[in-house]
Amino acid sequence: MMTVERARPPQIGEYEIVGLLGTGGMAEIFLGRQTATGFQRPVVIKRVLQHLVRQESFVAMFLDEARTLASLRHPNIVQIYDVQRSPEELYMVMEYVEGEDAASVRRRLNHRDETLPRALWAYVLSEVCAGLHAAHQLADHNGRRLNLVHRDISPSNVLITYDGAVKLIDFGIAKTDTRSVRTAAGQVKGVFAYMSPEQASGRPIDLRSDLFAIGILLYEFTTGRRLFRRANDLATMQAVCTDPIPPPSAFAADYPPALEAVVMKAISTTGTVTFALVEGDLPTGLTLASDGGISGTPSSSGTFSFTVIARDTVGQYDLRAFGIIVDEPEVVDPLPTGGDDGCSCTSAHEGRGAGAWSLLGLLGGLFLVRRRGRAPASLLALAVLAAPSLASAQVPYFVDTRAENYVERSGGTPVPFQGTDDSQGIVPLPFPFRFY
Repeated sequence: MMTVERARPPQIGEYEIVGLLGTGGMAEIFLGRQTATGFQRPVVIKRVLQHLVRQESFVAMFLDEARTLASLRHPNIVQIYDVQRSPEELYMVMEYVEGEDAASVRRRLNHRDETLPRALWAYVLSEVCAGLHAAHQLADHNGRRLNLVHRDISPSNVLITYDGAVKLIDFGIAKTDTRSVRTAAGQVKGVFAYMSPEQASGRPIDLRSDLFAIGILLYEFTTGRRLFRRANDLATMQAVCTDPIPPPSAFAADYPPALEAVVMKAISTTGTVTFALVEGDLPTGLTLASDGGISGTPSSSGTFSFTVIARDTVGQYDLRAFGIIVDEPEVVDPLPTGGDDGCSCTSAHEGRGAGAWSLLGLLGGLFLVRRRGRAPASLLALAVLAAPSLASAQVPYFVDTRAENYVERSGGTPVPFQGTDDSQGIVPLPFPFRFY
């Protein structure tokens, strides 16, 4: 959510400033506009506060983050466009992501006493895993692994866009073997409630610490309960290191056993050592859990109707008001349901190598075309309406602008989809639906 806007500069470098998105202890975050002959685009500008620009240790840390982000090119990681430094100014220009972080989504769910189907949360986190996998595999120009660890996987660093994409942000405290600024022995960085025992106690960590944090998120998002939050930071760190972890089924009798196995493996420890996971186990487990029957469970009325991040319910900038040209979202009215139960089509899971994963759940309804080697193009902003009776619904051609494929469903029977040759299958999603 955006903060109350303060006085802002009209220009930072070549970027016109549109508004202030937020202010922290180290930097101001602006919404900007990059213009060039024939095109323009919104950007996010992270400008270091003036009193820190001359602190060499901070500048080195900031540039470390910029170098890390510049090396990471993946659809599930926010991209960096530019870094500029002068004696008076230091800033980074990044991709503008129109959406909300998972922490805000969770707060809205809690406020409305609503929940999301577990399969949707599993999808979000499988997308985070995709970005993490790219980060963990990052190598230097000689092909040597950098052993990058994010160290701050938490709800506020997972962004969900209005068209259903998932982005991982904030590599500001990420650790690599080539960082110019080292964390002192015993120094702890990150959010305590999402740390591994090793990280909380200041011991050496590797990529499995990030996977432990993913396990915490999966536990919390699918149970609605905070796992390690306590009255203060010290108590939280002690809980991370020593408290027993009850299984999710202790709070939800209908919790899928396959998903519980994935969660408990992700957050398992041996004594105080976390490293129970090897890379690839978590996404593979999520896919297996999907095959085991995770699904969105309708409410007692037969309908799960909740728009998580609809634009008209949150205080986000309307880019059109600032003259920034954006694609007009396509809106499809809700469609009637009724008739026979469900459809029998299964999703076409396709691996992406050792770190492969795919959309979870056979949720019934609309079908999206998958592209070779990529996750499903969109989850329609996680705006869902899952009904038990789907067969008689009439679904017209559906255009997903990122997949550039077309799908038709009529009378409960999926018909051959049309589009590019790299279409590999169809993934069922719930409907009625709406683009935001």
